[in-house]
Order: sequence, then structure tokens, then C-alpha cells
Amino acid sequence: MSQINVNLANLMDDYTSFTFGTAKQYNVSSYQLEKGIFQGILTKPSAGTYVVAGYLEDEMSIISQRFSRVVFSQESALVFYDLSDEMPWRYTMTFPKGYHAAPGTLEDSYIQAQYRTGRYYSAGITTQLTPDKNKISIYSVERSLLDAWNSPDTQPYIKNDAAKRYMERRDRDYQELLTLERELYPKSTLSKVLEVIAQ
Repeated sequence: MSQINVNLANLMDDYTSFTFGTAKQYNVSSYQLEKGIFQGILTKPSAGTYVVAGYLEDEMSIISQRFSRVVFSQESALVFYDLSDEMPWRYTMTFPKGYHAAPGTLEDSYIQAQYRTGRYYSAGITTQLTPDKNKISIYSVERSLLDAWNSPDTQPYIKNDAAKRYMERRDRDYQELLTLERELYPKSTLSKVLEVIAQ
């Protein structure tokens, strides 16, 4: 097996959906990608996007790869963590303030962008795996719940449902939630509501 085939195999071990930019990071050339398509091991659903044969395109992973500093947040993160069944028609995503995406790319990817600075951007960023085992950048479950709870754009019934579901999670980190709440949302009522739910 040639080195380029080894690189492609490593890429396919890590991602079932990937961008050309990600392929370049694995030293996989456009020739090797085209060869993979010809051999039937890859498909190319759109320009610059590749999917391992037998898988559907993983939109969340493609977005995370395409916009390197973007973080899934609020309603999109609630759905990911199964804190909500309300699937938004656009992905809610947080960018560092000053980040400039190419014109039209956010709309084309159905992204509702918000921009934050310092710890309001960086606190709680984690890497998680999608159901197809692709990596994405997303806020922790605690940060996601706090952001949604304190957003005027999130419907009250979504907030209440998410709070109840959070308290049912065995992996919840209530101390982390309190720490983030004190730092980012000192006037938030979330912790008090969670205490009532827990009674």
C-alpha cells in the first residue's frame, strides 16, 4: 500500500464525512480522492465535500471542519445532547468576535451566527463525536444549557424541558454549571430552578 493510500485510510478511520481541507491535513491529494470516488469507496455530494461510501453526509461535522473556530451552541447543542426535540431549521453557532466567513457561506450552510469575545467565547468548548463518529466543536452540556436558558430567543417551554432533562442526566456536572453560571451569567436563575426540580 502506498503512503498516500495509508493517509486516506487514516482519514477514513477518523471521519466518515470530510472536507478537502481536512483531507489536505492528512496529506491526501485531490488525485487520491478522485481515485477513491472511481473505486467506489468515496462519494462527493458537493464541491469540496467527501463521504465514505455507505454513510450519509454528516452536516454537523462538515460545518465544524469548514469553519475552524465555530462552536455549536444553544438550541443546536440542546438537540445534540438530547435536551430538546425541537430541531431548529438553522444551526446556532458561536464564532469568536472578528471572525469573517466568506460572503454567503453562513447562509448556504444554514448557520445562525453569534459572535463573542474572551471567556464568553471560549468557556466550555469541548470536542464531541456525532452519531457517525465524526468530531465537532460544541459547548459542554452545562454551557449549552446556560446559554439557552439566558437567551431571549429561546422559547420558555424549550428552556424548561431542557432543565428537566438535564437533571435526569447521570453525567451532569452541577458544580461545573455553577462555576460557569457565576462567571458568565451571574444574574441567571437556572441554578435555582434546577434546585427546585431536584426536590
